[in-house]
Amino acid sequence: MMTQQLLKAKVLCLMMLALTACNDHDDNDGTPTVERKNQNINILAFNDFHGNLEPPKRFIEADDPNDSSKTVRLPVGGVSYFADAIKKLRAQYPNNAVVSAGDLISASPLTSSLFLDEPTIETMNEIQIDFNAVGNHEFDRGTDELRRLQNGGCQQYTSTKPCQINPKFEGAKFNFLAANVSMKADPNKTLFPAYKVKSYGGIPVAFIGMTLKATPSIVSAAGIKDVNFHDEADTVNALIPELKKQGIEAIVVVVHEGVAPSTKFNKKTCDGLSGPLLGILDRLDPAVDVVVSGHTHQSYICDYSTKNPQKPFLLTSAGQYGTAITNIQLELDGKTGDVIKKDAKQVPIQSEAYTSGSTTVNLTDLYEKFNKTPSIEAILDKYRQAVTSISARVVGTADGVINRNATESGESALGNLIADAQQAMALTASNQGSDFTLMNPGGVRADLLVNTNNQITFGDVFTVQPFGNSIVT
Repeated sequence: MMTQQLLKAKVLCLMMLALTACNDHDDNDGTPTVERKNQNINILAFNDFHGNLEPPKRFIEADDPNDSSKTVRLPVGGVSYFADAIKKLRAQYPNNAVVSAGDLISASPLTSSLFLDEPTIETMNEIQIDFNAVGNHEFDRGTDELRRLQNGGCQQYTSTKPCQINPKFEGAKFNFLAANVSMKADPNKTLFPAYKVKSYGGIPVAFIGMTLKATPSIVSAAGIKDVNFHDEADTVNALIPELKKQGIEAIVVVVHEGVAPSTKFNKKTCDGLSGPLLGILDRLDPAVDVVVSGHTHQSYICDYSTKNPQKPFLLTSAGQYGTAITNIQLELDGKTGDVIKKDAKQVPIQSEAYTSGSTTVNLTDLYEKFNKTPSIEAILDKYRQAVTSISARVVGTADGVINRNATESGESALGNLIADAQQAMALTASNQGSDFTLMNPGGVRADLLVNTNNQITFGDVFTVQPFGNSIVT
């Protein structure tokens, strides 16, 4: 018979064998580690939201799924519907991150802009987005006001009073990211974190956030006097060794810079791309896996390796104003932690039918329809009520809608009207006036609408040009 002592020794030995058999390897300190498995994750990306809380009366022209030779117009946008889409995508893809590639705020319609974009921050908190890489418009009101939107509070940094509706404004519960924006007083410190990391099944993924280096040329110098803006590619490349030391192989760059495509919605191609982001991509470390971009308000999906085999990035942009979400699908390798598969598709946020002038865009059953989100509506209703009397004030009349549809030269009826108004203002301000007037077509944000009495309201005018720009002669 086996002695009791020998039996205990054999049982202990079997237990140790069973324990070591469960693990591929040990950490350096001798602690057994569990083998990681491949992970499928989804990055839900958008850009250039610009505080478009209400449906912006815009459409996306998408392929008819039953006949690729035809297209269908979809009425899209509105944060209440956007929230429903995020909720449904999250339920379908539990391993996810929701990221914004900048210009989440500012140049916003009245319901957000009149309240310093606090309503946009509050709705995005409710949606529970993860990160926002700051864009150039985040700096429109200066760095102090931008920090307030991140951290909360009601200290006043602009001519507009903060916390008019919500006296307990808590700021963004998601992270602003700004890898290439450093403090002049301490060049080693960035305005906001350079990156954040999320883990999926033990596999870390880094999200690096940046704005465009050219931001100082398009915002007020007074508001950014305490920061410097650095080269986008150099900034990312300098971070790669730091991320590698942490065992991070999966790297997503979220940058507020972009390109202009020459392709249809949801077409996966790099053909015809042009713009400043291309020069940045060609200098990026190939360790980067995905580049989520913005700024140009365009929609595109491009496997950049087909354009430059040395740069195996997936490049995406969702468009503008919350009208679409890019669903980026990645597979992470459990052993290496790197991205081994990547793909993406655009999800149009079909919301509600609308009529603008002679154009009517109806809902279609060919694409998914989204619903209003009660919790978002509860936030919006407070701000809608406060803005109604201001927005409804009649400021002019017109025989019909004045549209922003551009000719080949870039001119439009509305662009010319704005230029004429600037010319008239210059003459009023100075006896000399001006010889000519310039209006950037990108600054004409919407058609100038009229009501059933052919009246133009302040809200209509504000939607066309939601900026704090000054006329300069």
